[in-house]
Amino acid sequence: MKMTTIFFHVMGASLVLLVLNRFQDFKLPLEYIILLSLTAVLPDLIDKALTGTRFPFHSLLVSGLFLLFLNLVAWYYINSNPDIKSRYPNILSYLLFASIAFLTHPILDLEGQVPLFYPLDTRGYQLNFDIVIVQSIPPQISNFSLGFLIEKFDYDLTYDQEGALISTIDVLLAFLIGLPFVVKGLQKSYKVLRSLDND
Repeated sequence: MKMTTIFFHVMGASLVLLVLNRFQDFKLPLEYIILLSLTAVLPDLIDKALTGTRFPFHSLLVSGLFLLFLNLVAWYYINSNPDIKSRYPNILSYLLFASIAFLTHPILDLEGQVPLFYPLDTRGYQLNFDIVIVQSIPPQISNFSLGFLIEKFDYDLTYDQEGALISTIDVLLAFLIGLPFVVKGLQKSYKVLRSLDND
């Protein structure tokens, strides 16, 4: 079973959030979208800590119910505290975006076997995508197939058997993408500190 890298999960979630961002009243800055997209790696971290395998949070049902509960508790708490609601008017949108990023994880992991509907269905689902391109001018597609492989899920296959959660390329790309945001944040902090010194 292959395993999708953390970078792939964050970038996949970022693309989904960028598309959704176009359809809401207020627009999230790009750095917020990338920050919220980090929640897309949580299913791996939670499942590794709980069971060592790709369940229960790789299930859309388990994750969906968990996130619904968290969002309802947050909604109740925020609406019962007008101070929080006035200071952070878009916080519920942030929580919704973080939840959507979380739910992209099992979908992006379909290149390997995932128990999408656990506990109602204990089978694993895997997306099979095959394409054969004939080398010619122009290139031609000679075979294309897309389908689901549904079979018994291997609950004994651990993350240690699949490979590392974080690859070297994850670290390098995170550094390269994150560096401009860190510099921007440091510049803002420096300006605030300078303005406090001048007062």
